[in-house]
Amino acid sequence: MNEITARPLGRLGRAVKVHSRILDTDLWLVPDEAADATYDAPVYTASECAELLARRPSPGQLRAVHLVKTMLQGEVTGTAEAAGVRRRRDDLLAAYRAAAERLDAGAEASAGTELMRIARQLSHVLYQIDQVASPGNGDSAAR
Repeated sequence: MNEITARPLGRLGRAVKVHSRILDTDLWLVPDEAADATYDAPVYTASECAELLARRPSPGQLRAVHLVKTMLQGEVTGTAEAAGVRRRRDDLLAAYRAAAERLDAGAEASAGTELMRIARQLSHVLYQIDQVASPGNGDSAAR
């Protein structure tokens, strides 16, 4: 288990079978590209695991998602809103890093002001992500 917790599942590079005490069943945790292989237990991809971890579901919510996923042979996905907010976060982080590099290089005096503006926007976006990922909001679904 240490290998799994030490490295993100998506970079593990192989499928790992685990037993979930919460779900009382065996599961396969697999890299996204290995999802189409045949397994002897329900499969959760790295993307699905990341989505569930971001949502922090209660054990009851996790059992409900698992039941729907297995009954409908679906997958755990985020909402379009969550994906859009995450893209905005990634864009802001890239802009912040670029402005920080300019400030460190001493090239622009306005880079400090730009950093503060981006930081405020990033704070707002991170708050939105936290709201979308809060348990019980119903945004996570099995399709």
